[in-house]
Amino acid sequence: MKNSYLSENKTQASQARCVGKFSAKLQEVQKRIEYSFIRMGDRAQALELCMMIAEVELLPDEYDIQIAGDKLPACMVKEIFEKIGHDHVEMVIENFKNERREIKFKKSYLRTALYHSVFEIESHYINQANVGIGGMI
Repeated sequence: MKNSYLSENKTQASQARCVGKFSAKLQEVQKRIEYSFIRMGDRAQALELCMMIAEVELLPDEYDIQIAGDKLPACMVKEIFEKIGHDHVEMVIENFKNERREIKFKKSYLRTALYHSVFEIESHYINQANVGIGGMI
């Protein structure tokens, strides 16, 4: 009985430390990505992305996070996710809308897309511009 009581108190104390932490991080992410400037039709998906970003940024550094099938240290993924801004989120939403195959593991797909968006944003828009002028470079 004593162990059960201690375990219960430990769980309650842990929950008390986390109350509001996710909400505060979510608000911080929404501000960083300029959520209020996201097109109305994309806001629900943008909110999902903000929640994923907040979740990753709150993970302990010693965790591993799967990105494109590779387990990466959370500290590295968090550092990359902290660079995600408005344009990255819009690019991920646009790419998701244009995907023509079924995505079974949406959260994993979107987490990977967010991660890669930091590395690919410039190339994405250069490619879009090139396609818009008939594919000529």
